Amino acid sequence: MNPWICPEKPLVIAHRGYSLVAPENTILSYRKAIEAGADMLEVDINLTRDGQLVMIHDHRLERTTNGTGFVYDYLLSELIELDAGFHFKPRLDAIRIPTTEETIQLAMDAGIKVCFEIKGGETTRAKIIAEKLISLFHKYKAFEWASISSYYPDASAVARKISPDLVITRERLPDNTPFDLPDAIKQANILNSPVMLSDFHTLNKKAIDGLHDSGIAMWSWNPFEPEEIKQVISIGTDGIMGDNPEVARKLVDSLITND
Repeated sequence: MNPWICPEKPLVIAHRGYSLVAPENTILSYRKAIEAGADMLEVDINLTRDGQLVMIHDHRLERTTNGTGFVYDYLLSELIELDAGFHFKPRLDAIRIPTTEETIQLAMDAGIKVCFEIKGGETTRAKIIAEKLISLFHKYKAFEWASISSYYPDASAVARKISPDLVITRERLPDNTPFDLPDAIKQANILNSPVMLSDFHTLNKKAIDGLHDSGIAMWSWNPFEPEEIKQVISIGTDGIMGDNPEVARKLVDSLITND
């Protein structure tokens, strides 16, 4: 039995932390998500020029920081001098890009699960991130609470080869097409993934039931409005990955209370 299949109590997964109330993929955002009652954080990793892992979604800097250009063109010492909340309103002081190691330490202190999404901008860099991330998982004995995902299946395959017991969440690709159940099952099985991740707009109860029948859980992203969150709960999702973890927490808890 796949323990990730839990439609009766879906996981509340904070997408990039609680990015409604704090700059995404920052320690503050992660802490706010924990305070809001999230079961899990979903976080994004990129690679610096000196081979360090840092928490930022884009492989460019402009959208979330006061920097310009590619993350991989900067040393870690240069990146941590940037303002990671530069475009966030209201402005907050002293917000910087955290390292992956800092994020692991935060998660351990808080006792929260984390799904680390491997970014990088291209496959070769994503594979390097995968190797370095699994090394950190070994260092911190993180395999019981840490999982990975990636839009680069080859990077996930590298991680799987190093650590056969690693939990891999399979991103459904392409993610903007109608849900194809046989293909989704095939994609998950290639990486021996117990969880599939897909845009909630592509999902319905038949698709999720079909995955469950094949022993695969489904995490839905990014339902934001209360009615959207209620929708993914009603069709049997096992994880609600979104920017609104506080509302998701309340709706999941009310579901359990009403039962």
